[in-house]
Amino acid sequence: MKKIFVEALTPGDVIEDEFALAEKAVLQKRDGNQYLNVVLADRTGHIKGVVWDNVQAIAAAAAAGDFVRVSGSVSEYRGTPQLVIKAMTAIGAEAVDPEDFLPA
Repeated sequence: MKKIFVEALTPGDVIEDEFALAEKAVLQKRDGNQYLNVVLADRTGHIKGVVWDNVQAIAAAAAAGDFVRVSGSVSEYRGTPQLVIKAMTAIGAEAVDPEDFLPA
């Protein structure tokens, strides 16, 4: 069950909640290591997220369009909230309330 919505996220928050995975891209840092950029969404909007550690396993766990359970913390990047994701797993559509994800 959804506890906090994107519009209420502020830097410093530690979260474990459900989102729709709107976008996902594995990219490369200057040092050659990979990182994962995502966009997570719910009915109140979207937030960018980044995965620095365990990139391959987390990237393989869900596809764009899936519902996901995310653990991480909210930081600020270039003046905008960003979610630093520690864990992300796909969850079935039956496990979420569709109204939490339809734009209001």
